[in-house]
Amino acid sequence: MIINENIYPPLVKFLDFNKYLYNIKKKFKKNLKNNPIKIIRLSPQISEHDIYFKMKKVKTFLKKKYKVKLYVFFKGRSIIYKYQGEKVLMLFYDKLKDICIIEKRPYMDYNKMFMIITPK
Repeated sequence: MIINENIYPPLVKFLDFNKYLYNIKKKFKKNLKNNPIKIIRLSPQISEHDIYFKMKKVKTFLKKKYKVKLYVFFKGRSIIYKYQGEKVLMLFYDKLKDICIIEKRPYMDYNKMFMIITPK
């Protein structure tokens, strides 16, 4: 690894690559702790009871000031009915809009539809 090419002879620093990777991972983990996010998985054909059950969990996360990433997982041919996934996510938000705001509107990524909500 060449530090400075402008001087003669060039200044070179040797380092332990494993230690370097360790420090990068340590910084990455520290950043994750600063921005906690919880993930909840839903399905497009979720029943009303299951929605209320997951809603309780999300309320506890929001009260603890976590961001929550909701996603609807589409299996097989259910990908045709994307509107059902968006409907589930928006229903979820409508029931929780007094304690949260949408950070990122529903969007598709391959076979999953995501939405991120944060506490007010």
